[in-house]
Amino acid sequence: AANLSRLPDDIIRLIVAMNEDLDKGSLGQMRLISMRWNLLVRDHMKEKRRMLTIKRVKIAPAKGVKDYITVDCLVGESTSHYFAGVFGEFFYLQKLSRGQHQICSELLSLPPDPFYLYWLLVGVGFAVIISAVLGLFSFEVSLIAAVAVYSSIMIMEAKRKKRRENREHTSAQLTNLFSSGASITTLSIEKASKESVEMLTNSLGSVKIDHLVCYGGHVCIWKAELIKYLFNKCWLKRVTTERCATCREAGLEWDMKAMQLQVIY
Repeated sequence: AANLSRLPDDIIRLIVAMNEDLDKGSLGQMRLISMRWNLLVRDHMKEKRRMLTIKRVKIAPAKGVKDYITVDCLVGESTSHYFAGVFGEFFYLQKLSRGQHQICSELLSLPPDPFYLYWLLVGVGFAVIISAVLGLFSFEVSLIAAVAVYSSIMIMEAKRKKRRENREHTSAQLTNLFSSGASITTLSIEKASKESVEMLTNSLGSVKIDHLVCYGGHVCIWKAELIKYLFNKCWLKRVTTERCATCREAGLEWDMKAMQLQVIY
């Protein structure tokens, strides 16, 4: 290791470039030789990522489990182990036919934020305080009501904190996926929601995405926000979606024409 650490940078780069055995962790072993080897291997990996393509990323609600999503990535056989290593511990590799591999996620939590319930409880708390000040109820009743509301607010805040942590964890996993540097041929979103669109816009960055497939969802404004973001940041060219009277009334169809996107219904 001492002799290897003294090699010139050009020789190290040549050794690293000749080593394509990404699935057996040999690049990881090279990174342990010295700090300089670690930096040069990381540079090589970053450069390689820019030339890789993920054929499809599909994000959909988990079947039978509320507030969870799954992420499936379709990649070529030659790069499957590389992507599986990049994406992290919550993704696993699954072999498909015709030389393709699918990288699937474990269940990723994406709970909504029940902010309306939180502020409703806060409003009830203020109402209890005002009632106590005005003497509308006895002191004992007001005290019991105040304690009950305060306890409910604390429980709700603890749940909100846990939900925020779950969303941040999911966002971190997807940021790791999208920051791999690869371009994405097709991004497929099933039942776009406020939470899924916010998560995507926070984690996508500026990765190149050619085609968006978006079906389902009850609020067209989130679909519109996602399309605008992908057009401005990710060089989006094509959109496949269903025809929707609400989307037409909201001006989404006109916006897509203005963006000169190829729209498939």
